[in-house]
Amino acid sequence: RQVLKTASEHVQNSIRTQGSHVVRSNSKTLPPHALDESHHRVNSETLVDIYAMSKCNFLLHSFSAVAEAAIYVNLNLHKNSINLEDPKAPSPQEFERMVSSLMGRNNTTS
Repeated sequence: RQVLKTASEHVQNSIRTQGSHVVRSNSKTLPPHALDESHHRVNSETLVDIYAMSKCNFLLHSFSAVAEAAIYVNLNLHKNSINLEDPKAPSPQEFERMVSSLMGRNNTTS
């Protein structure tokens, strides 16, 4: 969330999500496939997440098998993604500069 607070309006307006209508767990210990939802639905939504994420030019993620799968599908994400849980990850400002430079924009915050 800190990254979103520090990102420029252009970056914030470029963020896409699946929305709140998909199966999500509210627990840090209970994964979505352990919910009472259909395994087929959860599996299908996970595949949609993977392929949707793989279409991104940039990816902010945590330690996640879904994020890793998206990176395997789109190898450009290997250099254009940041794991926010990695202590060696660039700061939000460094990521914004990287995104802006790759998008051909020079009006970043410092």
